[in-house]
Amino acid sequence: MLGYNPNEDRLNLQGLGLATIFSLHFPRTVYNDGTIKFQGKSYNLNQIPGRKVIVAFQPGRKLMALYNNEKIWQYHFEGYR
Repeated sequence: MLGYNPNEDRLNLQGLGLATIFSLHFPRTVYNDGTIKFQGKSYNLNQIPGRKVIVAFQPGRKLMALYNNEKIWQYHFEGYR
């Protein structure tokens, strides 16, 4: 879960924008070729293989990849900017 630390009793949302906070969050692991899969499609993140990221999904708008609560990549769906 985004910003979750099992040693604390609350989420750490400091520094995150509202768009990220109110997105749908899905954990993913970066494949050996630097990609992730989401909803049957591959997206090239150029990240370290094996890295655990959070995909923040805004249906019909954009897809973001987060690592340590920082946005490292984003993709705007066609027709939205």
